[in-house]
Amino acid sequence: MNRMDSKVFCTRLRCAGFSLVEVLVAILVFSISLAAIIPLLVTSSRVDKDNAVRAEIQTLAADELDRMKTDPANFTLDFSRGAVKREVTETRGGVEYTITRTVELWKGSNLPDGSKPLMLSVNVSADLRGETISLPNPLVAIMGR
Repeated sequence: MNRMDSKVFCTRLRCAGFSLVEVLVAILVFSISLAAIIPLLVTSSRVDKDNAVRAEIQTLAADELDRMKTDPANFTLDFSRGAVKREVTETRGGVEYTITRTVELWKGSNLPDGSKPLMLSVNVSADLRGETISLPNPLVAIMGR
């Protein structure tokens, strides 16, 4: 065997694959990267769920207020004791939503015919992982009787 053959042989061995140390270093780098990324993915999915629940709260409140405005006779009751408040519980997508409807006489100025308008308000809250999420302010509509 001459010198040329031994150099070619050694070069071929080196190029044949990865050493055990290189594989272990690659696994270590991959594991550290994965350990840093997993908490970000968990937080991201939690934030996505929170945002979906907040959007559903807004939708439920707007739908309920529209329903109250289109059919006020169904929601106006005896005002002799003040405001009328009703709570309804609804479950959507595994989350329980509490819809609170309030109807009361408007404390502001009267209508041109002298009657007091009604103030309709809706608030929606949800219990998500033990935390209550609700509208910052209830949706309100003022309308005549």
